[in-house]
Amino acid sequence: MTNHQRVLLGGMAVFFTVTWALLLVVSQARAAFEPSPDYRSIIETDPATQERFQVLLHEGRPRVDMVTDGVYLARGFGQGSAVMVEGEDGVAIFDVGDSYENGKAMLAAFREYSDKPIVAIIYSHFHFDHIFGGKAWAEAAAEDAQIIAHDSTVRFLNERVSALAPRTDWGLAMQFGMYLDESCSVGTGPLCSGVGGIQFPRIGSTKGHQRHVIYPNRTFSDRLSLDLGGLEVQLIHAPSETQDNIVLWIPERKTILAGDALTPTLPPIFTARGQRVRDPQEWMAAIDMMRALEPEHVVPSHGPAFSGAQATKVLLNYRDAMAFMYLLTVRLINQGLGPEEIAARLVVPTHLAIN
Repeated sequence: MTNHQRVLLGGMAVFFTVTWALLLVVSQARAAFEPSPDYRSIIETDPATQERFQVLLHEGRPRVDMVTDGVYLARGFGQGSAVMVEGEDGVAIFDVGDSYENGKAMLAAFREYSDKPIVAIIYSHFHFDHIFGGKAWAEAAAEDAQIIAHDSTVRFLNERVSALAPRTDWGLAMQFGMYLDESCSVGTGPLCSGVGGIQFPRIGSTKGHQRHVIYPNRTFSDRLSLDLGGLEVQLIHAPSETQDNIVLWIPERKTILAGDALTPTLPPIFTARGQRVRDPQEWMAAIDMMRALEPEHVVPSHGPAFSGAQATKVLLNYRDAMAFMYLLTVRLINQGLGPEEIAARLVVPTHLAIN
């Protein structure tokens, strides 16, 4: 080894040591943060926000919705949801929740509707709230059950549970309030803020929960058809919020399970926790693919399902909002404007805005 190589390796070692030390100091400092005693949240001071928060409280309660014949959506069980698709011989589970405990709770809720064996477990993509509850379902599944994901999901999963996983977990916990204490009441500070006197359900809390990664035993690249005893379901690769996102299409029931290709917020092209930037053109193509199927029921992995005319409208509006933001941003960048100037001009058209 040359002296130049020794110096380079030594410098790299010092850089990584200092970086990790700084991260540790910052995380400890933030963990010890205490809100100002006179802090008041916008939820307390703005009536419109307070009204929307009440809707969030209602939507956040654990429940099972029957979307259409043989399709059941479990939501409000932590950050993630699950969908049960019932065929003649068994059921397929699309997404498994964010923890073992939440997965068990959703399984018990589904068993009120069907006791058929679980013959397939399908991961829409690699994010923790769609995969980390897998053990609960694998324990209850048939011995020969397939655990299915896209070809690239294992690679992303390996990154997710790599040596940097603690840093990713910390970012998620801060963004979603996952580890707030059970006694955290709404209205007591920025991390627990809201309407005074109401106990916030802490959507996404996994404090004290077990989380496991159960790897798929079957993967595919573009499309895969499954037979659930006379009921055909099709898995389709649809890069969107993640590169490995897949959707599940049930032709007979005109129902599509969208994974995170459809979210209850404006498309998160870049996240507050600094994950990969998403490709808006690929995402729009995924929405257009779903629209071309002309579904009568659209089931996102977060929030309620949409049926009838609303199913058509939500896909169109979601795609149009993304196209508007993307195309205008590109135009303004090419005109030489900076980020703050562009943000000031990005006013979403009234018919696409939240009212």
